[in-house]
Amino acid sequence: MPGHTQTQQWWAAVGPSWVEVDLDAIVENLEVVRRVVGRDRRVLGVVKADAYGHGASAVALALEASGIEAFGVSTVAEALGLRAAGVACPILVFTPPRLEDLPGGLEGDLTFTVTSLEGARALAEAASRRSTPATAHLKVDTGMGRYGFAPADLGPAAAELLALGPAVRWEGLYTHM
Repeated sequence: MPGHTQTQQWWAAVGPSWVEVDLDAIVENLEVVRRVVGRDRRVLGVVKADAYGHGASAVALALEASGIEAFGVSTVAEALGLRAAGVACPILVFTPPRLEDLPGGLEGDLTFTVTSLEGARALAEAASRRSTPATAHLKVDTGMGRYGFAPADLGPAAAELLALGPAVRWEGLYTHM
């Protein structure tokens, strides 16, 4: 909600602390990004870790009202918190989902990260049980060493990944540098 400042309070061991978040400044940052990358580009706002302490719901709602196209979070729980706050934009979950998070994530219409054939199969199976396709991005590990398809493994896996349709709708591919 542009036009106001959000104040959050945390009570740490050292005593009270607070931060004022200027949502108008965050919306202006989005406009700067749009000027740099061009208005014909989609922008995904990363609001993981409570928007890095800025208040994920408030930041996401302000950016959504300003026309941002999507959000990125770390976990299904974070994404479902945004849905509960009223965020309607697509939300990409960066961390591969745990099996127990798939039903809720599918219900929340989240976009999943797939990092392995096993994960892709599990997502397709969960989506098939609901008769609703899952939306997913493939994550390629280009050197961070956390998770993702090795570049050399992606080609050989492509046929099986594509065969998972119509249960999985492949929307994108990304890496983390």
